[in-house]
Amino acid sequence: MRKLFIALAAIGAAALIVGITMYAESEAELEKERREYAALADEFVIIDPPVDEGSLLEWAGYTGGHGGKPDAEERGRTLIKVDFDSLQEINPDAAGWILIKGTPVNYPIMQAGNNSHYLGRSFYGERSNSGAVFADYRIDIDESPVVVLYGHNMGRSETTQFSSLRGYENIEYLEAHPEAIIATPGGGASAWRVFAAVHADSTSAADVRRFYKGGFEDEDEFDRFLADVADRRFYDSGIGPSYGDRILTLSTCVSGRRHMRMVVYAYQERQLHRPPA
Repeated sequence: MRKLFIALAAIGAAALIVGITMYAESEAELEKERREYAALADEFVIIDPPVDEGSLLEWAGYTGGHGGKPDAEERGRTLIKVDFDSLQEINPDAAGWILIKGTPVNYPIMQAGNNSHYLGRSFYGERSNSGAVFADYRIDIDESPVVVLYGHNMGRSETTQFSSLRGYENIEYLEAHPEAIIATPGGGASAWRVFAAVHADSTSAADVRRFYKGGFEDEDEFDRFLADVADRRFYDSGIGPSYGDRILTLSTCVSGRRHMRMVVYAYQERQLHRPPA
């Protein structure tokens, strides 16, 4: 755990460069990328029930159509099915898929050998100011105690990539969009409950240390992390993780504040479908 913690501590440093607001991309380029990502979701992702019906956690594992809720035998089955074989034929860096129901976040998760590659490249590997949603290269999405994902904020009027995360500055947005689903090529799919959001200063070593964790050496450090988040959070959601729960960290920048980062936290609430052993 100590080696893991030391290696992942550098995740905070990535926040210094990841998530800079990008305004230079033309509307035509943005629209092209919107269509491309929408086409990927349409072709390679199946969600049951559709994202406009009910709560993903309420429906977790339900595969029997839309006429009722899952019974005991149906629980634990796949809620979201992603054709990763086909995605990885296009780009082998596809390491997962993230969906936040009712928001524009419905994207492949990329993972390269560093944290700069997908800052300026799309899923297709093309040069792109909006880049792609990507996982920190040090983590294992299925196993790491903290899963860190980055994505650009394209500006106040935009919703692409992680631009819509700014909505979590308001508790009403969290209540409307309380959960994320992450699927991975190994067959795993998990539901994560959003519990807090903060602004962190990427030029502050103290903020980077507090808000970009790679893991927790012990329960005391975990409790300090929760206390730091509580001191900075926009509101008290009334929920939160327990020691041992896996944490999801979603990071983007803050429009008009170059060095600030919007950081949204969730904890793994349910394994919808476990990857094969």
